[in-house]
Amino acid sequence: MRRLLIFAYAFDETSQVFSHQIGVVESLSSKFDQTVVIASKVGTKESQKYSSDPKSKNRIIVIQEDFSSTNSHLSNARRFLALILFLKHFQFHTVFYFMTETSAVLFGTYFKLRNIRQVLWYAHAHKSYRLVIASYLVDIICSSTRGSMPLASNKVRLVGQMVDETLFPFSPRTLSRDLALIHYGRFDQSKNIGLLLKVTERLMVFKPKIRLKVIGSPSTQNSMSYQKQIIDSFADIITSGRVQILPACLRSQLSQHLMDSDIFLHAFQGSLDKSLVEATLIGMPVVTLNREYLREFGTWSKTPYREGNDLAEFLVNEVLSVVSLIPSKLEAEQFRRHKIALENHSLTRWTIKMSKLLFESEKN
Repeated sequence: MRRLLIFAYAFDETSQVFSHQIGVVESLSSKFDQTVVIASKVGTKESQKYSSDPKSKNRIIVIQEDFSSTNSHLSNARRFLALILFLKHFQFHTVFYFMTETSAVLFGTYFKLRNIRQVLWYAHAHKSYRLVIASYLVDIICSSTRGSMPLASNKVRLVGQMVDETLFPFSPRTLSRDLALIHYGRFDQSKNIGLLLKVTERLMVFKPKIRLKVIGSPSTQNSMSYQKQIIDSFADIITSGRVQILPACLRSQLSQHLMDSDIFLHAFQGSLDKSLVEATLIGMPVVTLNREYLREFGTWSKTPYREGNDLAEFLVNEVLSVVSLIPSKLEAEQFRRHKIALENHSLTRWTIKMSKLLFESEKN
């Protein structure tokens, strides 16, 4: 039996950050006889849908196990030993650490001694010390793009993002006269939400009835303070209804929000956000500062983004460039970008690439 073991952060459709992991696990599991998922958090719906019985013959088994920093060291040590005793009864073909480099550090030596292939997925610009340690234990390190992998190693494989294209069908639309902007993602300082509101204010000179919808919730206490600061600073355009601040929604609801809007506005400058690919797949013009996206898809104004530029001015010019395009040229560019996203970052293509690394490659 070909059995895959996956360590995941969360297996929960309500998770703002990790809800996509359910679809990814289901896609990968189609390549194996059985997949065992160990996640720190399992949603109510998922715990009812998937069996947690290790003796089950089900294709996917989901087990909740949390090595939280809030637990005592003794408690975590007991959990670790109990999990090792549980895992030794299974023969796994591959272990896949799904953005869980900490698990790779904890269990990497054990699986290395068992001569089981280990693959780590890491898509983040920050080079953590856990990633460095894990790199010595795993066989392959996968990421989406070069800018999403801070480690230089011959173990690194770049396979693109994994966006489920069926959830974001290509549906380009004509821009509305008033212009509706949208942004979604964690309401954290790194996402530069304040800059998006500043850009919206500047665009009011050209589009007096322009609107911006921001969907996302703060992920930390500091982010909650940041959100309050932004709401206070831009109280006028928020209370006027020009800017809507909405909490995070289910992933399945995002496509409808996108289809009700004209342009996706984005200012995160780290690794390639899935949200950028999702908006591109659906056929929405994306205006962003993200270097990884701009390198692959290009700019609308044909002016390259450079360090030291006025960030707000760059984004304003990008939006105005989109608006100034005649419909046929806009449609052609939307189609070009959609094709790139589909070929390089769809879940279907990602699964094919990953299955070669997880399934076809045998541990020597």
